[in-house]
Parts: sequence; structure tokens; C-alpha cells
Amino acid sequence: MASAAVGGVGVVLSARANLLVMKIIPFSPQVLRVTFNGNPRLTVISAYSPTEGNNDASVGDFLEEVCRTVNTIPAHNILLVLGDLSAHLSKEHQLCKLKSVHS
Repeated sequence: MASAAVGGVGVVLSARANLLVMKIIPFSPQVLRVTFNGNPRLTVISAYSPTEGNNDASVGDFLEEVCRTVNTIPAHNILLVLGDLSAHLSKEHQLCKLKSVHS
């Protein structure tokens, strides 16, 4: 179902899991969203944080992209965020303000 690409993140699936893929959305080379059919639906976000050599702005942009992606997921889906999330955050930093079911 998926096509080949160079660089970026991805997910490795069994043949059985591949049959359940409903939608693949690459939000950026570092953030990918895959939705699987089911009741409830399962959404997996695969993310790869910029390396230590990158500046704080690129890490901040990455974190914002992850948050925007998380906030596109319907509230009734099961959500897994997986990957290399090695960005270092201060204790005061809140990664994402998740949308509320009641907001």
C-alpha cells in the first residue's frame, strides 16, 4: 500500500496490519501519522526528534509539529506516539496542550 521514499520516518508493519491501514499522512520528514481500521480506530504517530547538533529552533519546530499532529486525532481514536523523542525539555515545558473532548 505504501510507496518508497528517501529519508524521514516510517513504520514497519506485518502483512496483516498492512491490510488494516486506512490512511497514511506524512506531516513532515520527521512526523508521520498512520490510521488503522478498527473499533475504535488506532492512530500511530511515528516521530524522530532532531539530533543534539540542531539548534533549539529546530527542536521547537519539531515539538510544535508533533503537537499539531496529535491535535488532528479524533478523541475516540486510540493514539500511540512512538519514535525517537530525545529532545531535552525543561521541567516547566509542557509538550502539548491536548484538545479536550468538551472544548
